[in-house]
Amino acid sequence: MVDWHQKVSELGISEAFPFAQEALEKIESHHKAKLPTVYRHFLETYGYSSFDVATIVRFGPEDQFAFGVNDFSSKEMLLNFEVLDEVLPKQVVPFGHDSFGNSACISLRSDTYGKVYWYDHNQVPSIHDVADDEEHFKCLVLMAESFEAWIEKLEVNE
Repeated sequence: MVDWHQKVSELGISEAFPFAQEALEKIESHHKAKLPTVYRHFLETYGYSSFDVATIVRFGPEDQFAFGVNDFSSKEMLLNFEVLDEVLPKQVVPFGHDSFGNSACISLRSDTYGKVYWYDHNQVPSIHDVADDEEHFKCLVLMAESFEAWIEKLEVNE
């Protein structure tokens, strides 16, 4: 397995805004779950940031999908629970965004804890358009088994 911290350093972070412990505790309290250790460490170290280079992650059957990271979620976005609860399934936290408004999200649900999913705002219905949260969650596409595995899949988009 690739050292995720080294890989992030190699891709370069243009400017980092680390999250304070208070903000991380608010996120965990709202979702009633601890953030995965590596993701929490990422937020403590890099927080809201963006890479110095254009990146891409390929995923799905035969890598049919691609996600390019523009930036990582700001503290204000992650603490905007009213909006997030309206858009995403419960216990799913967005952490990265592409230029089309899609998100990479990490699950805090007990059955999928730590797995990374793709939220395509054009494909996933709003919470009001599905029967329940479980149906809403099934609209997400698995990107990686963990945040570390997601970082490992990052490559420079040339």
